[in-house]
Amino acid sequence: MRDTIAQLTEVAGAQETVDALHRAVEYDATGAASPEQLEAVGAGWVAEECLAIGVYCALYAARTGDIRGALLLSVNHSGDSDSTGSVTGNLLGVTHGLSALPKEWVSAVEGYATIVRVADDLVANFFLHDRTPLGDRYRFED
Repeated sequence: MRDTIAQLTEVAGAQETVDALHRAVEYDATGAASPEQLEAVGAGWVAEECLAIGVYCALYAARTGDIRGALLLSVNHSGDSDSTGSVTGNLLGVTHGLSALPKEWVSAVEGYATIVRVADDLVANFFLHDRTPLGDRYRFED
């Protein structure tokens, strides 16, 4: 995370994101996660705070192994909890894999089958270099 922050420091216009990520790392370093600490990171109503909350919760999961607790922490606050929960879920999914997420929560996500199909197509076409024709699946009309 510190490498990411260092890289962002060099990007023009990224100071608010850098500051928010610093807060996430700083509050996680205390070793105790709480809704009050999460709200000190931000409320999630702006992008940099939403990202920082997701990072804070992902750091908590990495430190404790408590993925379910990290997801609950990400949505149980007075800010933009659906957005922060989404960012946290994405970070945890990419870090720990789909199988690490609570199955009963994953299967309840609206559009789950479509999300899995798109993800599988992306992996096949861009990472496995399996250029299987996708037909009209992703063609959009004006």
